[in-house]
Amino acid sequence: MTTHTFSVLPVTQSAFDEIKAKLNEAGYDHAVIGGGKGSPITIDMSGIGLEVEKEIEPEFPTIKESITLDEAIELLSEAGRLDPIAMAALIDNRVGCNEFLVDHPTIQVVEDDGKYYVGLLGVINGLFGIDEKGNGAIAAVFDVECPAELKGDILQSNHAIQPDARIGDECPTCGNKLVRGMLIGFRRTPS
Repeated sequence: MTTHTFSVLPVTQSAFDEIKAKLNEAGYDHAVIGGGKGSPITIDMSGIGLEVEKEIEPEFPTIKESITLDEAIELLSEAGRLDPIAMAALIDNRVGCNEFLVDHPTIQVVEDDGKYYVGLLGVINGLFGIDEKGNGAIAAVFDVECPAELKGDILQSNHAIQPDARIGDECPTCGNKLVRGMLIGFRRTPS
């Protein structure tokens, strides 16, 4: 007859069953003793250490409790790369709003002919606050195009538009006023 001397630490049945299963799985079934003629089953943990199991990263996205300004800009830019037409339409879409939203300290609204409108970017900017000029933190970035180049959504020719050209500048090729082109991304608003 073998005698075992150890202190007994009571644990919940579920903890006991999990430890027993892991020991059996690892080939340590000899550590499970007793259970005959009315004696309790005991796990002899001599020489066995326990540690907290590492959390496994979930395979699906999780809800974030907070994000940084750069993370928001990266997500918006990624969406813009995936579908610039849809994202431009979302950024362009504004709906009428009441004076309570107009008076919000950080949500960006625009006024047009005495009426106020709010859009997706104005609400997102509201999350990150405003600078001393009242501007939101995130700006949509569009390229500029010559209207003579456009037919539907397809560019017809290649006018020599400078990288620093702005909406309303003259096209150096034909003299037309440049217009807003495709959404190319998002960035921090210059301060």
